[in-house]
Amino acid sequence: MTAGLVTRIPVHFDGDGGGIGELSWGQREMWGNIHRSANTQITLAGLAPLPATMIVEDVAAGFGFLIGRHQSLRTRIRPDEAGRLQQVVADRGETCLEVVDADGADPAEVAEAVHVRLRETIFDFALDWPVRMAVVRHNGILTHVVTACSHLAVDGTGIDVLMADLANRDPATGLATRPVTALQPLDQARRQSRPSVRRQGEAALRYWERMLRSAPAQRFRDGGGRPDGGHVDPHFSSPATWAALRMIAARRQVSTATVLLAAYAVAMARVTGRHPSAAQVLVGNRFRPGLTESVSTLSQAGLCVVDVAEVGFDEVIGRAWQASTNAYKYAYYDPVGRDELIAAIGRERGEQFDLSCYFNDRRAPDPEVLDVVPLSARDLRALLPLSRLQ
Repeated sequence: MTAGLVTRIPVHFDGDGGGIGELSWGQREMWGNIHRSANTQITLAGLAPLPATMIVEDVAAGFGFLIGRHQSLRTRIRPDEAGRLQQVVADRGETCLEVVDADGADPAEVAEAVHVRLRETIFDFALDWPVRMAVVRHNGILTHVVTACSHLAVDGTGIDVLMADLANRDPATGLATRPVTALQPLDQARRQSRPSVRRQGEAALRYWERMLRSAPAQRFRDGGGRPDGGHVDPHFSSPATWAALRMIAARRQVSTATVLLAAYAVAMARVTGRHPSAAQVLVGNRFRPGLTESVSTLSQAGLCVVDVAEVGFDEVIGRAWQASTNAYKYAYYDPVGRDELIAAIGRERGEQFDLSCYFNDRRAPDPEVLDVVPLSARDLRALLPLSRLQ
């Protein structure tokens, strides 16, 4: 539902760094992910309540401030005359802020409906700005703000940077209190054309080649999927698993993420009967120079191959740590070259690679696990009935 009148308020923006250039590696990765996904554009959307003192003009000013400050929010993706994709960054322009009146309906329900609509409305990457914003108004008072960003423009950490930018504006002038120092996408693409960075990418592809030659091409035996063509979206909640993860992590002096990855590798091998276990891990790449606070899409896939055959779980944990460390190190490359490499090795082996398994740990950094009080096997088993699978 979207109740009442929808008013569109013009929002003007001005920024620096406009221009045209090649896609960055992160943009190319996300472009491929979007076009390989069925019926989705991987849009990041959210809604939040607003204080009763907030007015439309303030929200519009903040919206225009963010678009002007960050190139990725004023970027369109268009082919050049030869058909090669380019990022086209505007230095000024206009978008709109939607104001949706609840018109007597529950404003929270209206906000959720607007949230779904903005998230599900397809972006035309050549024509649309990659960010949308709306506010819900009830009896003349703003109650909620809704945003939707194309994943081609921003990732989860980039959203955090945007929120910090809004919070740190000068209250008197509405201007930024510090300049943008992180590399924006046009500069990322220019840097990635340098010989030193291209050598990093070539080293990453050599790593991928080694891993591909050691990994099974197919993850599952039949690959048939569900008869209706759909997929299962399971949610598993297990206090027993969490307690065991923390105990093992404390004993082995590693993160729970490493223990989870090791367990995943063992489970995959048992279910599929294929060795070694191979999965892609998503690497944010923000540990690289100039990228920590970049508002852009930076995540790329790292290939993680773990041999779990005929070894104990403690050994698998060590192998998972080494494999994930290498995967993170070698996850900065030109995705076009990666795709060409996968196709070439597949032709050489006479079979097509299926790398569609991802291990994506999206939790916040681990809490301290060094001083975890160990539970007995009996206590852990007592927690098992609390596990829930939906």
